[in-house]
Amino acid sequence: MKAKKRITLKSNVRLRAYNVIADAVEGACDGGVARAFKHTDKPDRSEIAAACSQYVMVALCELIDFGIE
Repeated sequence: MKAKKRITLKSNVRLRAYNVIADAVEGACDGGVARAFKHTDKPDRSEIAAACSQYVMVALCELIDFGIE
């Protein structure tokens, strides 16, 4: 099996981290609210908060490597 060769690219591409994270959080909040209302028409505040928190953390874990397994 051949070893993978590391390729280094030089570029002036800059990530607008705030925009990327804001989009992920907004989408996650929408998903969390929808999830909270999935099985009931009147979820309480804690159910909505828990669903939103879970969805936000999943979205952030897709963007950021926290170094935990």
